[in-house]
Amino acid sequence: MNPATKRHETVELSKEVFVDRLRDMFYEADAAAYVPYIIDRAYRGDYAPAGRMVEVWTDTTWRGQSTGLNLSVTCAEDVPFITESEIAKTSAGSFIGDTRVRAQQRACSIWNVTPVSSEYQTPVHSTAPILMTSGTDDPATPPQYGTEALRYLPNARQILIPHAGHDQELDCEDDLIVKFVRTRNAKTLDATKCAGTSLRPPFATSMKGFP
Repeated sequence: MNPATKRHETVELSKEVFVDRLRDMFYEADAAAYVPYIIDRAYRGDYAPAGRMVEVWTDTTWRGQSTGLNLSVTCAEDVPFITESEIAKTSAGSFIGDTRVRAQQRACSIWNVTPVSSEYQTPVHSTAPILMTSGTDDPATPPQYGTEALRYLPNARQILIPHAGHDQELDCEDDLIVKFVRTRNAKTLDATKCAGTSLRPPFATSMKGFP
């Protein structure tokens, strides 16, 4: 249904839009639980769940993100340094292929911002106390990113939150942050309370309760 006219319309759903909305779903465990059902219904010829997914997640993305700011940052700091060999390596065997990165490259060619210096890619070395919390199921900033950064941050600590995704805020993390700010020491924090606080929901069997 067109949200502006409140009328049903027939539209063409491109692969680019469909797979990118699926990618967005994996940011949150509660949303990802609907993916098998949506794919199964589409396979059986029922595209209503897929349409609902695209509608809701597109609206969520536009409302929750400043696209101009996103492009200004990523087109200056990320996209100019992506190599063809990296694209081939990371897209091989994935359901999205190189669709998403190519779309980002096209957008950046239009946005036309000045890339930052290549020195921006140099790892930051610091002895400051640092606390990192990483969700083990985060598809956007996976734990290995933090693990790699630890080599240059001797007073940093990375705490893994089992089954947590990208867009997830847990009470145990809030407690850790408060204690870290007060003590300025990540090494002594007790993170045992975070174990078992984030659980994968069961797969959905309908669109009931869909975000």
